[in-house]
Amino acid sequence: MKKVPPWVWVLLLGAVLILPRLGSFGLWDPYEIKYADAARELAQGKARLPPGRPPLGALLAAGGVKLFGTSERGGRLPEALAGLLGLLAVYYAASGLFSRPAGLVAAALCALTPLYLLESRSMASDVAVAAAMTLALGGLGRFTLDGRPLDLLAGAAGVALSAFGAGGLLGVVPPLCAVTVGAALTRHYGTTGKLGAGALLAIGAGVTLLAGLAMLAIPGTPVTALVGGTVRHGVSVNTFEDAVKTVGFDLFPISAAAPLALGGFVAAPAPAADAEPAVRRRAWSRLYVLAFAAVAFVSYAIWNDRVTGELRFPGVGVLAVLVGGFADDLIEDQQSHPLLGLALAAGVLLLVRDLFLFPSDFGAAHILESLHWPAEVKTGNVLLALSTLLAAALLAALWVTSAARRRALLGVALGACGLFGLYNAQVVTPALSHHMSFKSIFDRYHKLANAGEPLRSFHIVGHGTAYYFGRPMDELPTPQALTDYLRGAAGGCVYAMVPNDELAALDQQIRAAQVPYFVVDASSSRFVLLASCLKPGERDQNPLRTYVQAVPPPNPRRAVHADFEGKVELLGADFPDSVSRLSEGKFTLTLYFHVKDRMPSGYRIFVHGDGCANRFNGDHAPLDGKLPTQFWSPGDYITDPYVIQVPLMTTPSCVYQVFMGFYLGDTRLKLTPGSAAEPGNSNRVPIGTIHVR
Repeated sequence: MKKVPPWVWVLLLGAVLILPRLGSFGLWDPYEIKYADAARELAQGKARLPPGRPPLGALLAAGGVKLFGTSERGGRLPEALAGLLGLLAVYYAASGLFSRPAGLVAAALCALTPLYLLESRSMASDVAVAAAMTLALGGLGRFTLDGRPLDLLAGAAGVALSAFGAGGLLGVVPPLCAVTVGAALTRHYGTTGKLGAGALLAIGAGVTLLAGLAMLAIPGTPVTALVGGTVRHGVSVNTFEDAVKTVGFDLFPISAAAPLALGGFVAAPAPAADAEPAVRRRAWSRLYVLAFAAVAFVSYAIWNDRVTGELRFPGVGVLAVLVGGFADDLIEDQQSHPLLGLALAAGVLLLVRDLFLFPSDFGAAHILESLHWPAEVKTGNVLLALSTLLAAALLAALWVTSAARRRALLGVALGACGLFGLYNAQVVTPALSHHMSFKSIFDRYHKLANAGEPLRSFHIVGHGTAYYFGRPMDELPTPQALTDYLRGAAGGCVYAMVPNDELAALDQQIRAAQVPYFVVDASSSRFVLLASCLKPGERDQNPLRTYVQAVPPPNPRRAVHADFEGKVELLGADFPDSVSRLSEGKFTLTLYFHVKDRMPSGYRIFVHGDGCANRFNGDHAPLDGKLPTQFWSPGDYITDPYVIQVPLMTTPSCVYQVFMGFYLGDTRLKLTPGSAAEPGNSNRVPIGTIHVR
C-alpha cells in the first residue's frame, strides 16, 4: 500500500464521491436546464457563445453534450472530470508548497465541501475555473521555489484557463498579486529558488499577464473581458456580507478553519537568518498562499458586487490548500492549543446551527437563484450528528500534545467530513433533485400512460418540460380549460402536470364542476401529476383527500363546539394528556372543522399553551399550507394535524391550558354566542389541557 502514489488516493476519493449515480437524478429546473439547453444549442451550431460572459464553462458543457449526448450522465460528465482534475491540482499545489500529508488533507477537504461536490455533479458549474485557479497557485508557487520550467508552464496554463473562465479580475489579479508578493518574499527569506527576486518577478508577472491574454477571446467588450462580465451600475444588489455568507456555507466545514488559518499564517514568526532551508521555504509558502487566497476572495467580493452574471466562488481549491498547510503545521506542532480548538469547534457548530435552521443556505453552494427548500428533504439530524463529532474531534486534537494522538483525532475529524460529503453527494443531492427536476413526473407518466394518452401542462414555467418531453408541451391556459380537458377523456386517461401550490384552487373548481380527477404522483414538492382515471392497482395520491372529507370524522377525543362567525365550526381536537420535554419534546395536535360558509382569504390558525410561565405556541398555516382558508368549501369536513414543539429550556413542568383560534395579522375570527370560549373578548377556544413533564 505504501507504494501507491498519493495522487492515486486523491483520484480514488474523488471518484467515490463524484462519479456514483451521476446520471440517476434529473436536471434541476431551471438551474441546470438552462445550461443544458444552451450547451445543446451551442453543440448543434444553433447558437453562438453569449457575449459578455467568460466562455470556458459553456464550451466545456457543449463539448460534453457533443461527445457524450444529452443524458444527465453525459451532460454532467465533463464537470465531473474537471472536478477530479481539480483535486489533483489541489494535491499538486499543497504537496509542493508544504508536504505530501498537507496535499492529501487539502484535496480531501476540497472534495468534501458542498460547493466543490455539487459543482462536480452538475451542469450549472464553474468547477473548471476552480481547478484552473488552483493549478495557477501551485504552478507559479512551485516555480518560484524550485525554478522548474514545467511548473511555470503549469502555472501559465492555470492562469490562462482561469482568465478564460472568469475574466481578468478573478483569473489574473490573484496570481499576479501572489507572484509579486512571492518574489519579494524570496529575497527576504532566501528560499531555494535558483533565480533572483527580480528575475522571478519579471518571469512570473510576464507569463501571468501573457496567459491572461486568453481573456481577450471572451466575446464582448474589452471591459467585459477585463472583469469577467457586464459591469453593474447604480445601487448594489449584492453586498460584501453576501459574499462572506455564501462562501461560509459553500465551503463548510473548511470555512470554519479558513479564517483561523489566515490568522495563523499572519501571526507565524519570521524564520531566523540561520534557519534551515525547509523552515524558510514553509514560511514563504504560508505568505504566498495567504496573499493568493486573500486577493482571490476580495476579487470575488468585488465581482459579486459590481458585475452581473453567474459565477460561483472559484477559490475553493486555494482555501483548501491554505487549510491543508495549516493542518500540517498543527500536526507537527507538539504544543497544546485549547483556545484554537475551541474556536474551530465553535465555528463548526455555529455554521451547522444556521444550516439546520435555514437549509436553503445549504443549497446556495450550487444555486445562485433563490431556492425554495422542500420540507420533505431532511438534513438536520445527520448534519448535526456529524458536525458534533467533527467539533469534538477538533477540540480534542488541539488539546493533546502528542503528534500521534493529534494525527489520529484529526483523522476522526476528516472521517466525519468524509461521511458528510458522502451523505451530501449520494443522499441529499438526489433527494433535492427529485423535487427540483421534472424527471420523476415524466417517468411516472411514461409508466402509466398507454399509447395515445396525452400529457399537458398547466402554469408550468421553464424549459424543463420541453427538455424531457422532447418538444414543447401543450399548455392549458385556464382552470376552465383544465377542467374541460379532464372531463373530455373518452376511452382512456388524460394527464396534466400542475404546480403543487395551485392544487387547492383547482380542486375547488374541478369539484364544483363535478368532474372526477385523481393525483397519480404527489412525490414532488413542486408539481403533481393529475389523471382523469386510475389504472388497475393505482391509488389516488391527492394530499387533500386525506384532510378533506364529505362526511363527519370519527368522534374527536376532546369534543368542542365553537362557531367562528358562522363560517367554520370547530368540532373537537385530538392530542395527548402529557408530553415529556426530554424524551419527546413535541406532540401532534389534530383539529377537526366543519365548513359552513365561504371563508375569508389567508387566515392562519393560532395555538397557545398557557400555564405556569412562558407560553408555547403552534401557530401555523392550515394543512401545512396545502389548503388556504379561501379554498375551504361549504359542507366539507377538514382534518388539520400539526406537530407542536415544546421548548426544553423555556417551558417548565406544569399543566397547560391549550387554546386555538383563527387570525390574520392583528385580526381574529370572532366566536358566535353559545360557543365554547375563553372569558372576555379574546376569541380563543379552550380545547383541553396537557401536562408538560
